[in-house]
Amino acid sequence: GANCEREFMENGWCDWDRMKIINFNESSFHELQWYCVDAVNKSSHTDIEFFKVDNEPPVINKTMFGIYQGQCPPQNETDVCYVKDDENSGVSVFAEDPFPVHASNNVYCSYEVEWENEIIDEGEFSDYVNITFTEDSEHELTITCRDSLGNTIEDVEIFLVDSEPPITNKEYGIPHYNNYDSEWITSNTTINLTAWDEKIGVNETKYRVTLVDDRYCEEIECEEVEGNGNFSTYSNPFTIPEESCHLIEFYSTDLFGNVEYAQRQCAYVDNRS
Repeated sequence: GANCEREFMENGWCDWDRMKIINFNESSFHELQWYCVDAVNKSSHTDIEFFKVDNEPPVINKTMFGIYQGQCPPQNETDVCYVKDDENSGVSVFAEDPFPVHASNNVYCSYEVEWENEIIDEGEFSDYVNITFTEDSEHELTITCRDSLGNTIEDVEIFLVDSEPPITNKEYGIPHYNNYDSEWITSNTTINLTAWDEKIGVNETKYRVTLVDDRYCEEIECEEVEGNGNFSTYSNPFTIPEESCHLIEFYSTDLFGNVEYAQRQCAYVDNRS
């Protein structure tokens, strides 16, 4: 008997003489039976009613789509999930009321995407929604779902968006001379390229060396010349065997395909003593 102390039990039935308040504490499907007995011990027919008790909030599940990397979708504060900023990558959110035997259903959900302390996206859904992230840096996604009885769950996760390309630095070995207008090296001077990406990571670095007219080795003139030929994949420091002026171009891409704008510099190779 529900909410009935043992001393008032009779053959499995809970006995009381006036009003009885019955509470259903467990989430499940409950069957309630009752009958009444009068002063001359005449009984009414047994009445039966069924109650569905739902104390459980909806369940939120997430799956990723598009291009992403890391512990995705994040499950806790230590997980790191990167998403590409291409308007085609993000997270799908699904909501449902669990335990269909006693679920109250009618799930209502809302979400907010916060970026730099500003809400940049928000919406409502009942079963699922696709959410994309379109600004570089950290995004906080808050999802709130409730059923028709008010059982509520809130899910907060951080997604990191990378839309910035790597940065590539170039360094000359020895010998190297700079007179503020031109760069001077020899065929023994190594050229070192180092790429850095603060988020998703560097995929590869490309470079190209083009022989050009000597006048382009003046810093201002170098911006006007165009290189030719295919770019090579950088793996180790390289040198330039031919003398004269050369245009050196280089760039890097990250693991999401974000491409750095090609950098350029002209250097004069002089092997004469």
